[in-house]
Amino acid sequence: YIGNDCIIHSGARIGASSFLHYDEEGKAQCFLGAGITILGNGVQVGCNTIIQRGTISDTVIEDRVLIGDLVVIGHDVKIGHDSHIVCQAGLAGRAVIGSHVKIMGQAGIAEGIEIADYGNVLAKSSATKNVRKGKTISGLHGREHRKELKIQALLRKHYGRD
Repeated sequence: YIGNDCIIHSGARIGASSFLHYDEEGKAQCFLGAGITILGNGVQVGCNTIIQRGTISDTVIEDRVLIGDLVVIGHDVKIGHDSHIVCQAGLAGRAVIGSHVKIMGQAGIAEGIEIADYGNVLAKSSATKNVRKGKTISGLHGREHRKELKIQALLRKHYGRD
């Protein structure tokens, strides 16, 4: 389902198969998904972005979400209204993204992770645990941004700037 006033740029795939892999009697199987993809009103999807349909539930992108180029959104993901996802980010299956969230370029969101309203995931960061409302995380380990900056400063002081 695609709402009103949506913009979908060239090469984007909406409702791609979810490719949930499982083993049956030692043989790899693939469940393509029974859910659908729902885009709210005013959603923009960048070039070559892939949004998978749900496996059992639906993949839901609420109103006015902006999604950049080369983004991958996994099955059963929910994204709240007015959120922004910048180019080359990846959201694994069942992630729940609140409203007014910003996920910057090349960030990764692990399976089933929740990013609460007004949360921020900075560029090249990994969200491997839930992010509380209004918090900003950064770095490979997805720490609160101020804590990550302190750790980086200590490392530079100990090992030198280069």
